Amino acid sequence: MTLTQKLKRRFSTPASRSMLLFMAFACILFHVVSQWVFTRFVLADAQYRSLNPEYYEAKVVTAEDYQLLSDRSLRKVTLSDGSTIEREPSWFEHVLPNYKPARGIDGYVLVTTYGTRHVLSYMEPTLFLIGTLTCFGLGLSFWNLMRLQKETVPIAEETQPQVPPQ
Repeated sequence: MTLTQKLKRRFSTPASRSMLLFMAFACILFHVVSQWVFTRFVLADAQYRSLNPEYYEAKVVTAEDYQLLSDRSLRKVTLSDGSTIEREPSWFEHVLPNYKPARGIDGYVLVTTYGTRHVLSYMEPTLFLIGTLTCFGLGLSFWNLMRLQKETVPIAEETQPQVPPQ
């Protein structure tokens, strides 16, 4: 018996196929959890990355403009550069705290990014690996289903009563 035949016989048992299928999806789950742990707890504040200029907008305001923006009694504020900002109450909780004092000038900076394109270079390797493992698991699932169908069809044909020809 050749090595190929031995491996084929070993992996073609229902228990082995089920274990392969389980291991494929366990690898996917392990990868997803480990990526989340590293991203959330290890790398969250550990790396700096420069953004390409087409992915963000930086708004610089003077200290006087920032004082106007901080005034809750004003709903509409016209800044020194001529731009106008209309604010809702949630603006003070979600936008104003994101202004950061700028170094070297008497002003504040707000940086906003466009969409998620700046994150794509981080996500592509992870998505590729998860996709590859998922395709492997789906391939194993399909193979297992086909084997199960071949194994159960002859049994079903044997158990049906034979009707004598008339």
